[in-house]
Amino acid sequence: MGDIIIVAQGPHEQRYRGVVSPRIKFKKHLMIDVDLGYERVLNAGYVQGVSRNNWLAALTLKFDLDRYFRFEVR
Repeated sequence: MGDIIIVAQGPHEQRYRGVVSPRIKFKKHLMIDVDLGYERVLNAGYVQGVSRNNWLAALTLKFDLDRYFRFEVR
């Protein structure tokens, strides 16, 4: 098997991201997590000079149902 020879070096993709994640607690057993963020991509897809701006969002609703399903091990 022969050696690997690099003929050309391509551009590197770079990502910069900032995200905030506040948690809202309505009641003892109900919470909502909100994730909002921004991402800047340089050389997107490893193509020189291609840049992108991405907006990120996620919403998570959490129910704590432990009070309804209690199991005791004896």
